Amino acid sequence: MLVMNIRLTEMIESDIDEVLEIERASFPFPWSKKMFLNELSNPNSRIILAKGESDEILGFICFWNVAGEIHILNLAVHPGHRRQDIGKRLLTHVIESSIANGAGLFALEARSRNTTAISFYKSFGFKKVGLRKEYYADTGDDAVLMDLELNIDKQTLN
Repeated sequence: MLVMNIRLTEMIESDIDEVLEIERASFPFPWSKKMFLNELSNPNSRIILAKGESDEILGFICFWNVAGEIHILNLAVHPGHRRQDIGKRLLTHVIESSIANGAGLFALEARSRNTTAISFYKSFGFKKVGLRKEYYADTGDDAVLMDLELNIDKQTLN
């Protein structure tokens, strides 16, 4: 079922169980409830939700903004709502809102075998800039480091 009306909102603690369902359905080694609670209390961290017409959570993105640099930590879409541009809407929102606030560098790590994620980020202009060997302790997978650097004249953003 294609979701037409998507509303982007900040995550609050009462959203955590629904977010955890998506997290568990999306990753073999999902984040814990405590990890999400830590992100909610971190002043540099934001979690944006994509909500559908009946207020159900369709996906989320978690990122840090540190000194004007954005680090994407986690992005997931409910399995029943994938391939409907929800992830694209979430990442576009983070990029556009961050640019409006003066950010021009975006970074992330992706599992080297997650070719779907790597292709997704490449479609936004992210480039592979490095590799962290055996970065993921759960599987020993390498992490592909990806950056998106936008040349922004911060003077014009005031």
